[in-house]
Amino acid sequence: MSGDGGKSATWLGLQVSGKARPHRSAAARHHRTQRFSRLHPRLSFAFLIGLFALFAVIGVARIVLVSSTASPGSGTGVLSGIACAAALVAAIVLSGRREPSAVGTSSPFLAACFLYLASFFAMLLWPVSVTQSALVSAVQSGAAAFFISLNAAFVAFLVVAVIPARLKGRSFSAAPVRSIVHITRARHWLDAARHPIPQEEWERFANGRGDFDKIDYTRLADSVTLSDPKITKSKTWPQIRDHFWRLSDYSHLCSDGTRVNLSWQGGEIRVEEVTSEQAASEIAAIAVALDANLMGEDGERYSLPPAASG
Repeated sequence: MSGDGGKSATWLGLQVSGKARPHRSAAARHHRTQRFSRLHPRLSFAFLIGLFALFAVIGVARIVLVSSTASPGSGTGVLSGIACAAALVAAIVLSGRREPSAVGTSSPFLAACFLYLASFFAMLLWPVSVTQSALVSAVQSGAAAFFISLNAAFVAFLVVAVIPARLKGRSFSAAPVRSIVHITRARHWLDAARHPIPQEEWERFANGRGDFDKIDYTRLADSVTLSDPKITKSKTWPQIRDHFWRLSDYSHLCSDGTRVNLSWQGGEIRVEEVTSEQAASEIAAIAVALDANLMGEDGERYSLPPAASG
């Protein structure tokens, strides 16, 4: 968005007016959905980190238990386990740099997963004896140190790489996705069911335009049955195919080559892939033709500038 001295704002050449507020019940449903989508990954990652922390405590307790046997091999085993884990992590990093997309299936990563589980079960199932030899103590303490080191590497990978990537765009301060807009006759698109654009009216409008192409999902549904004919024998298949047939989705090729998708959903038209000024202008004109409002995700209204609408 850009402003003109703070007095006006524009988005892709459209004027932006103030945000509308949805009905309380619709806003509550939307906020619950958004809150769950934001909270769910955080709970998952918190559970994983807590689980890794528990595993680390088990590993440390195992090393302390082996060391209590006063065997001279426990210290050597700890150093060897740490060194082996560091070498394996380095191999994973190098394979990831060579081919980042295949790091999850690389031999070092698969070996790390296998040895991680093997060392974990070795810690749990291999008993510690006061009279055990230095070699046994070295292997047991080495397995525990190896497990703890890999455990720490996995936690570091989660914290540094996975969690920021997964939570990007999900934070409470994330900017709205402006390539998605809504055509609605309600004051807010969340209230579209209260003031709907009837599906029949939308289909008559879309079918009457030569620049709209109906997305035929029944072809997609039929192509699925070719790969698995058993689907057609399912009792629910007629309802599934009927659902595909009833969808009122269209694509529109704008004059600048931008293709946008328009989908009727619960009384409003959801428009995706609005990424150019020409596309925004044409979608705004469609909203005017439907006697409806063009609105963003946060309820901000878009309209053609006076020169264009005139």
